[in-house]
Amino acid sequence: MTMTGTGSEVATPIAKVLDLLDVIPGPDQHQWMARCPAHDDRVPSLSVAESEEGIVLLWCFAGCPTEKVVRRLGLRWRDLWPCALIGSPEWERQHVYTLESGEPHYKVCKRRFPRGHNRFATMRFDPTSATGWSAGLGDSIRILYLLPQLASGDGVVWCVEGEKDAETACSLGATATSAAFNDWGGTDLTLLVDRECLVVCDHDAAGWHHGMKRAVAVEQAGAIVLGVVWPEHDKDLSDLAERVASMEEVVGELSPIPGAPPRKAVRTFKERASSYAVVPTEALQVSPDAQALYVMMDMLAGPTTVARLSIADYARYRQVCKGTAGRWFRSLEDANLIVNIRRAQWRVINLGRKGKSESHAIVPRRVLDLSPEAQAIFARLDQDAGVAGVTKFSGNQYAKDYSIGRNTVAVALDDLRHAGLIEPEGRVAYWRVINPSRPSAGRRLNVSTHCS
Repeated sequence: MTMTGTGSEVATPIAKVLDLLDVIPGPDQHQWMARCPAHDDRVPSLSVAESEEGIVLLWCFAGCPTEKVVRRLGLRWRDLWPCALIGSPEWERQHVYTLESGEPHYKVCKRRFPRGHNRFATMRFDPTSATGWSAGLGDSIRILYLLPQLASGDGVVWCVEGEKDAETACSLGATATSAAFNDWGGTDLTLLVDRECLVVCDHDAAGWHHGMKRAVAVEQAGAIVLGVVWPEHDKDLSDLAERVASMEEVVGELSPIPGAPPRKAVRTFKERASSYAVVPTEALQVSPDAQALYVMMDMLAGPTTVARLSIADYARYRQVCKGTAGRWFRSLEDANLIVNIRRAQWRVINLGRKGKSESHAIVPRRVLDLSPEAQAIFARLDQDAGVAGVTKFSGNQYAKDYSIGRNTVAVALDDLRHAGLIEPEGRVAYWRVINPSRPSAGRRLNVSTHCS
């Protein structure tokens, strides 16, 4: 890993570190494991990873301070950072916020990295600096973008998300503005008092939330909010303006946002999930909500055993707060069913997929459409039924074991029956499990290929 172009080769930070360690590949191409130089390490416990900006990330699972690890490698902190980030990078876009007089106040700079990550920085106007700018906002008052045009313009003000969309709206003939980093609550909104405003947000879940917060901040500042809209068929206003030619067409493509954010995470999870989950006996000991999380994570991981899933995304998927979702993640960690590798990346510990669990359940993907209780009950039924396909199940005892209502169990069983996943066997409390993902007697489950 070298950088060329000046006649000499310069090793990248990750190359420097890897040359000093005896590493083994990790779960992805940007992560490795090695023996920690800061303690007597017999089993590799030092995680070495490269961030999207090219920064080297070191973490010793034995608890060694990162500073000690860096010193033992004979490196300095700056050796973990690429030269482009240490010096002054070339910014792709620079949006200058000016006062009503036209004098520069501060600017927001943006740079996109090769793997799609964006880096932002703010710089305040400083006539005493050699470049005219100093890092950070300091004690500068936050102002709206395109302030001179906003002060001189009339008509409806478009309050949009991001400086690029504000410039796009102005090019179409509208009076538009934005706030740095969507911080409308901390920005001076004096020029919006008693003015009619149209809040335009991006067409995604994050845009929905930002748009609602923007509307509240603008209204509390004394403005008249005419509505909150987004492009019906495009990601944001700039994408819409590239597709249509006139202001009238842009306005015709805007529609009011729905009463709830789009559940993008639901579609994403189902697209990424494999066709079934293997749920070992150990995973059936936690709560039904945690079992449903384990089913999701195993489907996302598949044979690779690594799942990418953030607590925030899963909280939106289940429509609960992040604290509640976090407790489900922690319960799986405490049960030694998942291990956090890095941010939003988990290793799923599944003895069932390795054939080392006494028994396990096979949960097909369509069970994800049902409630967590229904998913957990199906897993219990399938495990008990096995290849025979028939088992006895006491709803009252299950409700007592997991401290949930008997009516909840009855509703879950009814949902499973209507979904065609179970049916009464004829005897009281006996059920036949209808599971096409469950191999019949004599047919082995191939976990390496049985994925969508």
